[in-house]
Formats: sequence, structure tokens, C-alpha cells
Amino acid sequence: MSIIATRGMTVDMFGFDASEFIPEVTDFVGATSFLPVARKSGVCLFIQHLVVLA
Repeated sequence: MSIIATRGMTVDMFGFDASEFIPEVTDFVGATSFLPVARKSGVCLFIQHLVVLA
């Protein structure tokens, strides 16, 4: 299982830093990088700015 945080305007606007996310987050990507990964996964759960792939 991979937990990916999408880095978008909201994350940047609020000034979040990678250290503020749970340690299980494996990567921070934009939508362009995320969509091909999500397409290949068996399960994709999108929660606001946190994505869980299984």
C-alpha cells in the first residue's frame, strides 16, 4: 500500500510542510504525476489532499 499526498494549490496556499503529514506518506506529487499511478492501482481512495493506493 502506498500513501501519496497530492501537492496542489491548497497545500502551498496554507504553507504545509512535508513534516506536518503522517509519516506513512511515501511521496508528494502533483495531479499530472498521480493520475497514471492511480490508473494502474487496484483501489484508489482519494481523500481531499491525501491519497491511499492499495
